[in-house]
Amino acid sequence: MPSALVILAGCSLLTDLNGLSGGGGGPPADGGSSIGDALSVSAEGSAGDAGDASSRDALVEASGCARYPTATFCADFDGTNPLAVPPWTENEAIEPTPPGMIALTASDPISPSSAARIELAKSMTPCRYLRLVKKLPGTFGNVRAHFAMRAENPEVLFAQSVTVSPTLGFTLLIALNGGTLVHFFAQQNLNGNTTQIGDDNVDLDQPWPGRWLDVTVEYTSVPTKSASVTVAGGRKLVIPLPATFVATDPATSIGPFCANAVTSATYDDFALWVTP
Repeated sequence: MPSALVILAGCSLLTDLNGLSGGGGGPPADGGSSIGDALSVSAEGSAGDAGDASSRDALVEASGCARYPTATFCADFDGTNPLAVPPWTENEAIEPTPPGMIALTASDPISPSSAARIELAKSMTPCRYLRLVKKLPGTFGNVRAHFAMRAENPEVLFAQSVTVSPTLGFTLLIALNGGTLVHFFAQQNLNGNTTQIGDDNVDLDQPWPGRWLDVTVEYTSVPTKSASVTVAGGRKLVIPLPATFVATDPATSIGPFCANAVTSATYDDFALWVTP
């Protein structure tokens, strides 16, 4: 498996993806249904206004940013210039010589009429990124991201980075691997030295390639600091975080990086919430 590099305000964060196919993540997911079959949003890890839908038709009626009226930021990839900067903080496809493309697609979006498809070329040497990034300035006690994702290749496909100080940063990452495996992990970068500080795995009961997955990621500081992810209504993965973790200027990114092969994924209905 490849490694992935995340830049944290002047710090380099090296993510080792070796061994992602291993177990250790506890029992298999008890959900795993795709959005195409039924939307199953965990009440523990999703927005209160997310709601549920029992069919694809019901989901489409309720989806899009209108479904998340309390979100701090939302992108359903419709309207005028939905990939532009702003509203995004960064679109790495519009930087010089991008290693791939980010484009709108009308092929089976969750909410009409389009979704964002990101395709990254093989990019391990050097490590390259191709992401949409939204950075929210400030320090927060709770940060929650919710989105739909359809991946075609195994890779790191989501990251959320925080910068505590010029010498300390943290990143939460989600990788898909092995056809059914979801790997959620956290890393610390202190004075340029990277260590993995926690992880959790789960096997979905259905393969993830080519189907929509409903994803909720949340950082909370009360009663203890922790991060969690729920994918496709399955088991909630939880990572305890150290007291030094502070959600300062969180930068949430969707899209692959450091890929061993051409990697592509499609995203829709991306929403962020932050609270003090």
